[in-house]
Amino acid sequence: MTAPLRNPAQVKQTAQRIRAELEKAQADATARYRQGTSEWFSLHRALVARIAQALESDLSARITDRFDGARARIHGISATSTMGVAAALQNWCVSVEKRLQVAA
Repeated sequence: MTAPLRNPAQVKQTAQRIRAELEKAQADATARYRQGTSEWFSLHRALVARIAQALESDLSARITDRFDGARARIHGISATSTMGVAAALQNWCVSVEKRLQVAA
């Protein structure tokens, strides 16, 4: 059983912010380069790194990107992915949605 969310409204707002920023990063990278090229991946990775830095400074989030996967911990909720920071943040948003549904 998971602990109840301390501030569901703030957590939901953070999830919406992350989803919007990830979508913008995807669109910005795709506007400049064809998706799947090395240039696209480099730009997308840099844009996601900026998102992670902003979350770390604004919300004291802990985001790690290692050789074996990425981990995001925000508002006491953790998510991981072997596909990188963007996927870990997406998984964090999914985890938040599930927890908000259970709390409702």
